[in-house]
Amino acid sequence: MFIIVKIFEIKEIITGALYAVHRTAEADHSMNQMAEQYSDAEFLLAYFEQNKGKLDFFRTDVQSAVLKTIQEVNELTSRF
Repeated sequence: MFIIVKIFEIKEIITGALYAVHRTAEADHSMNQMAEQYSDAEFLLAYFEQNKGKLDFFRTDVQSAVLKTIQEVNELTSRF
């Protein structure tokens, strides 16, 4: 005998354009989790410091990358 357990579902964030995975064991779907993390200046500062070499491609510095990321995530989350 098999027991079928639903472990995740797909949430539509922006109709027909953006979807997120929601694991049933977690309170928020993946888009909310990402938005929270990407608007945390301390997390972003540590991330961009650790990956500073990759910022050369974008011709930016750590501080600018942090500010731009927070601005972009705020613009995105204002849509849902």
